Amino acid sequence: MYPPGTTVVGLHGHRYELTERVGEGGGGEVYKAHRPNETQLVAVKFMWVQWSFSVDILRFLLEAKIGYLDHPNIVQTIELGNHEGRPFIVMEYMKGGSARDRLLRDGVFSEEEALRITRDVARAVAHLEKHHIVHRDIKPGNIMLTPDGMAKLTDFGIAKGVGVPDLPSLPGESIPSDRSRSVTIQGQVLGTPEYMSPEQLSGEDVDTRSDIYSLGVSLYQVLTNRLPFKPDRTLGDEQPVRRDQGKGIMTERPADPRQHRAGLAGSTAELVLTMLNKEPFHRYPTADDLIRAINAILASILHPVLKEIFDALADPVLTQRAFVAAEIMGPPKALRAP
Repeated sequence: MYPPGTTVVGLHGHRYELTERVGEGGGGEVYKAHRPNETQLVAVKFMWVQWSFSVDILRFLLEAKIGYLDHPNIVQTIELGNHEGRPFIVMEYMKGGSARDRLLRDGVFSEEEALRITRDVARAVAHLEKHHIVHRDIKPGNIMLTPDGMAKLTDFGIAKGVGVPDLPSLPGESIPSDRSRSVTIQGQVLGTPEYMSPEQLSGEDVDTRSDIYSLGVSLYQVLTNRLPFKPDRTLGDEQPVRRDQGKGIMTERPADPRQHRAGLAGSTAELVLTMLNKEPFHRYPTADDLIRAINAILASILHPVLKEIFDALADPVLTQRAFVAAEIMGPPKALRAP
């Protein structure tokens, strides 16, 4: 742990003064910082001291590389550096904290806000998809929020390329973790078990549809403060899920989120359950398909008449048509600017 006032220097020669330690996770520890004589804040993430294998360094550098992708819904990498033998990444600082922080502090999100945040993350996933990258650890703790409510995806330490061999896991490898538990299971399966798709949990190759599943678990949680396969536990009351306890994720149908949240739109519940389908080919095929479905539901929420229709039918084809109609109609008179 570094004391406040510690100064580190990036590869481009920029100096950063650490002000406070703000978090830690499977990938390392994070400090709030700023450049001397400047007020703009940045986040500096240091690789764990315990990590000495070359595979650890490669994962850390991969995270930094993905952060260089230019997209408004991905937390951006600013530069890299090395301090006292510890690699670090300088990233944009997210003042709004994570969706997990917000859920713990304020409780469940409104339906509209949860959908908008999910759409933001889906846009990031769509961008990763274009670069043949799977995140593999989407969860509320890795969804960062800006003060105005935009969501940005972060923590790409266990991301991998689709169709590209993963970085090898070493026998007995373990990763320091917080209570979010990004872990290595039996030296092979990387991720956070509660948010893993069935195929990821079983160690199979994964693609974007696995990220869509994990995003579905996250959406379920911010709407209900419950996990779909551990409905008796709220956020902050998590306990590790052992490999032999993954039966629910592998075989059980998740409870309808409306059981934990009265008044939730039927179309939103259907969206969540589609994202959580056990079979990848029964989920949304791509992140763009998911975005279109969310757009349609948001349009129906803004247009009460359409909302009643789709709550009754929960038909994805009609829902898509609703979005087109809503775009033509514009918002209801009550929502239009005078």
